[in-house]
Amino acid sequence: MRLAIRVDASTAIGTGHLVRCLTLAACAQARGHEVVIAAADPAPAIAAIAAAAGLPLLDLPPLAPGEAGQARDAAAFRRVAGETDITLVDHYGLDAAWETTVGGPMAVIDDLADRPHACDLLIDQNPYLNGAARYDGRVPARCERLTGPRYALLRDEFIAAAAHVQPRAGLVDRLLVFYGGIDASGETLIALEALSRLEAAALAIEIVVGAANPHLEAVRRAASADRRVTLHVQTNRMAELTAAADLALGAGGSASLERCRLALPALVTITADNQRELSADLQAVGAHRILGDAGAVDADGVARALQSCFNDPEAVGRMSRDAARVFPTDGPMGPAAVMDRLEQVAGR
Repeated sequence: MRLAIRVDASTAIGTGHLVRCLTLAACAQARGHEVVIAAADPAPAIAAIAAAAGLPLLDLPPLAPGEAGQARDAAAFRRVAGETDITLVDHYGLDAAWETTVGGPMAVIDDLADRPHACDLLIDQNPYLNGAARYDGRVPARCERLTGPRYALLRDEFIAAAAHVQPRAGLVDRLLVFYGGIDASGETLIALEALSRLEAAALAIEIVVGAANPHLEAVRRAASADRRVTLHVQTNRMAELTAAADLALGAGGSASLERCRLALPALVTITADNQRELSADLQAVGAHRILGDAGAVDADGVARALQSCFNDPEAVGRMSRDAARVFPTDGPMGPAAVMDRLEQVAGR
């Protein structure tokens, strides 16, 4: 099978789309399938992430607005992708107009449910409370909907680590700080400022940032000033660090699923509008606590929230147990379950 992927990633929106597509691509390649992946005018730091995964991004022109822009993008994509058995698109700016122009068996990764699709397979990995019903009237009758964390596109290391992780007892000795691969709003710096105000000498603090973080040098300086901090830049140890932590500071989005898979409770800052619904639903089931929106959450607020967790291990332990319950405990799961369906759609 030859799979072509159209993905969106930038320093503005982050790397979540790219990471989940690369995860699925790795699963496809492990099964002997050929994969090509394309993005519009990717920044060097974005392209480097794909190259490090052994799947260089095919470069498309910048996406123009409107249906005419989608049509031009679809034509450019078909030229660079060549003949394919199935197309997968993960892009908030593309919809049924693009999918119809590209044609052929079509799969879509979405989590907004805010636009029409012309696809055979719809994948939404998020544990929204209203699940597949979010796409009523937005996909064709023929479309199969794979919704919920059973289809979460988590890397193999998270799936492996989940077999050995138990819900936390609630005492916080190790803190993980990760606000995504870009963190354009500088939440990592706010967290470091908050931590500098807390007298928790024995706390081990693991800070994770991407190489494309625009505040990287400032983060390095702040991290070096706190002997409790270990800084990781573009690490491949994310599952290990998540499994070892007792509590996280982070953004909403795909990292929320990684934390839930490993039963890690979190204090969350919403850094993009597309995180809002998922973050609210996860808070409703007790899996994490929302501090607020980027720009409204300051160091004082983060420090107070952390101190409340330090003072209430019972609440932290309960959050961990609720996070663990987000994922099902039986049946096929993860990229392999998605790939099974992609192979079947491609064979139609």
